[in-house]
Formats: sequence, C-alpha cells, structure tokens
Amino acid sequence: MAKGATVSEAMSAVKVGEFEGKDIRRTSVEIPGVAGGLRKAMKIDPRVMKQGETGYIAIEFEVDKVRHDPLDKDSPAGDQERVHILKAIGATFIDGASVKKAVDDMKDKVRKLDDEKKGRTQIPFPEGGTGKKAPAKKAAAKKKAAPAKASARGRRTAPAAGK
Repeated sequence: MAKGATVSEAMSAVKVGEFEGKDIRRTSVEIPGVAGGLRKAMKIDPRVMKQGETGYIAIEFEVDKVRHDPLDKDSPAGDQERVHILKAIGATFIDGASVKKAVDDMKDKVRKLDDEKKGRTQIPFPEGGTGKKAPAKKAAAKKKAAPAKASARGRRTAPAAGK
C-alpha cells in the first residue's frame, strides 16, 4: 500500500482481472431467489425464529451469470466491477460455532473500511484491553458508627439515622 493511501484507495488500485481490455478493480455478488432454496429446506427442518434473532445460513450456489459494470457511470470504458450472479442450489441453517470466527473477522474488516471511508480511526487499546469501563469497586471499609452524644439531661443517646 502506498504511503498515506487509505485501505479503500489501495483496494481500488488493485487489479483483480481484465475483461475486454478493461481493468477489473472490484467484484461483487448477487443472489436472486436465495429465499426459495431456504424455504424448501425449512419444509424439512422447520424453524421458529424470534424478531431480532441472529443466525447463520450456509448456501450452496452455482455461478449462473457474470456481468461487468463500469465503476464510474460517466466512463463506461473505464475500470469495471465484475458482478457474479449466483443461483442458490441449496441452503440450510448452521450452527454459528462452525463459522462465527470467519464471519466476525470479515465484519471487523468491513467495519474498519467503513470507518476509514467516514474518516474515523480507532485507537488500539493496550494488550488485553477492551475499551470498556471496568465496574466501579465498592469501598471495602464501612463507615464507623458515630459515637453517642450526651443529651441535655446527661443521658447518652445514639445519633439519628443517616447523620
């Protein structure tokens, strides 16, 4: 990566291929009809989900078509994006433990790229730090009870509660 270049600038500068003499600088995926494959699987393995629930789905696909779109709509002869249109062959819900790390790693990379595009940077925390505030520690020593005071008649009385 060139000194001073952002990750997104460096990524768009990377040539990932060529099509009809035009550089391909980005790739993407479209999956029309993916719900149909999952709908068929849910007939065999029905699943009730709660609103807000998250999960993982594995998709078997076939590359059905490939399309090339110009990155700059005003320059159709310029750099291109290769769009892979996938056909879902099968899909199923899967246990998150088998893919969670890979998905989380990619989400972190995407978040960093988004932050960079918006001009936000993250300051790394010292080793082992999370950036979250540690819970407040309660004082171990309790307040000592105030000594009894002498009343006007000479009797000893305890102080009023809360004083």
